[in-house]
Amino acid sequence: MYKLPVWRTIGEAYRFIWAARRDWLDYALGPIVVVSLVPALVSFIAFGTPSLTPPQPAPGQDPAGLFGPGIFAGIFLIWVVMIAVYVAFAVAWHRRFLLGPEATSPRELITWRRRHWRFLGKGIVLALLAALASAIVAFMIAFPMGAILGTMGNGGPGPQIAAVAVTWLFVLVIMGLLFVGPALAFPAAAVEDTGFGIGAGWTLSRGNRWRMLGVYVFGAIVLVFLLNVVFLLLIAGLRYLLQSGAGIDAEPSLAVEFVSALLSSAVYFLGIAIGVSLLSIMYRRLRDNVVLETEG
Repeated sequence: MYKLPVWRTIGEAYRFIWAARRDWLDYALGPIVVVSLVPALVSFIAFGTPSLTPPQPAPGQDPAGLFGPGIFAGIFLIWVVMIAVYVAFAVAWHRRFLLGPEATSPRELITWRRRHWRFLGKGIVLALLAALASAIVAFMIAFPMGAILGTMGNGGPGPQIAAVAVTWLFVLVIMGLLFVGPALAFPAAAVEDTGFGIGAGWTLSRGNRWRMLGVYVFGAIVLVFLLNVVFLLLIAGLRYLLQSGAGIDAEPSLAVEFVSALLSSAVYFLGIAIGVSLLSIMYRRLRDNVVLETEG
């Protein structure tokens, strides 16, 4: 059986992102601007004033008084826009990697076709399955781990914190092993591989699930964490430079908020591009090297 190379897969994704950095900017620029402007639009709908940060209650004012019926419309708008932009970008980037620049272009971001509905449908199904599975796995692990670790140290806070940490670590690892294979259905949906579904992804990942989980942990999660640390440092420095004239404690201007939102969105879509590239590579490698079971 074909064994997925972990570090070669990660290296291939990074080389692709670097070689296609101009394409990434072409694909991601529109989504970055849209996502950055959504909070201002939501603020205008909910509070009547465009702002990238929620308003703060006046001294003595009940915070609940700030929220009217418009806040629910704003939250709904955020969810719709974020999901639509994510699906459009993920599908386009899957296709950019798997089909090449000749068969796709950034124009696909402004179209919505059957493959986008298939991609979204698989996401909804996997989200529902993950919610059910996480509840079952957490229930099965929480009680024995709590009984074992909770008795240490006479039930003090240290063992309790350790029990919670170890429990959720086990839950996350098990959930990763359960769903890293079915996630291969996403690149299949993006390139309209209609014969490949969630079950095929589970079958195709057999014998490689630990390797696939390692690819995501070391290739995406660790890197995105480091990128977010760098982003927070950049934002702190930017706020200091732009607000030093008005005083460090001054409220950030709309320009500062917007630049911060742009940088945050850029990190977000770079992380998506890395994760999508890794998933596309694993889909292509496993699809090309392992024969699926013949359907009846």
